Amino acid sequence: MTTTIPTAASTILAIDLGKYKSVACLYAGSPDSARFDSFTTDRARLTQLLQRCQPSVVVIEACLLAGWVHDLCGHLGFPGLVANTASEAGSSSTANARPTATTLCVWPNSTL
Repeated sequence: MTTTIPTAASTILAIDLGKYKSVACLYAGSPDSARFDSFTTDRARLTQLLQRCQPSVVVIEACLLAGWVHDLCGHLGFPGLVANTASEAGSSSTANARPTATTLCVWPNSTL
């Protein structure tokens, strides 16, 4: 099931990239406003998502796919940040837990 993502003046689009499928979270300042969408991981689908959401910033996790996604964001005029989840800001209270892009965008003091 695909959720329609609304646009807002100041929003974060956090993307959890997968080899074949990815999940995006559009966050506009309140956890209640967060909207999710899944999409096939390819240039055309990501371009459609970015143009539909018009985010203020795009946050992606550092991974093999991060390079071309970051470049695409820049080409389309959207600021992109690559989050290193292995850093202290990406650590969580559970030793083996790995934060997703969604949790990164709601941490108020995280340094990306």
